[in-house]
Amino acid sequence: MLSFISDLILIKKNSFTNKITFYLISHNSKMKKLILLVCFVAFTSLNLFAQSKTDKIKELFKLMKTGETMASTIDNMTRMFEREPANRAGSKKDSLFKAYVKQEMFAFSKKIQDKDMVELYDKYFTMNDIQQYINFYNTPEGQKLIDSLPVLQNSLMTNMMKDDLPALQAKFKKKLDELEK
Repeated sequence: MLSFISDLILIKKNSFTNKITFYLISHNSKMKKLILLVCFVAFTSLNLFAQSKTDKIKELFKLMKTGETMASTIDNMTRMFEREPANRAGSKKDSLFKAYVKQEMFAFSKKIQDKDMVELYDKYFTMNDIQQYINFYNTPEGQKLIDSLPVLQNSLMTNMMKDDLPALQAKFKKKLDELEK
C-alpha cells in the first residue's frame, strides 16, 4: 500500500498528473478499496452523529415530558369538544365519531412529537445546545420548571378565560357598536 502511495506521489510530479491519477483510480483495485473505505467511514460517522443527535432530542423531549403535555392537550381538546351542545346528542354515531376524533388527534400529536418537532429541534439547535438543555432539565431546578409549567399554563388559561377574555370580547363589541353608528 505504501509503495502504491509513493508511486502515486511520484506520478503526480509528472506533467500527466490528471490522466495518470484518473487511470490509477479507475484501474487499481487497491485505490478503489481505499476510496470505498474512506467513503464508508465518512458516511457511517455522519449517520451516527445524526442518529445520536436525534436520540438526544428525544431524550430532551422525555425530560420535558412532551408526551404527557401532548396527551393532556388532546384530553382537554376532547373534553371541550364534548361540552359543545351540538356534540352532546349521545347517539352511537356521535360516540363513534368522538372516539375517532380522539384517535386521530393522538396520531396527529404523535407525528408532531416524533417527526416534526425532532426536525425543528435538529434544524434550530446544535448538539451542544441540546446537551445543555438535557443537563439543565436533569437538575432539580429543571425538573421543578417542567413540573410547574402545566400548573402555570392552566392558571394562566383559567384567568384568561375568566377575566381577560370577557373584557376583550366586551371591548370588541363596543368597537363594533361604534363602527355601526
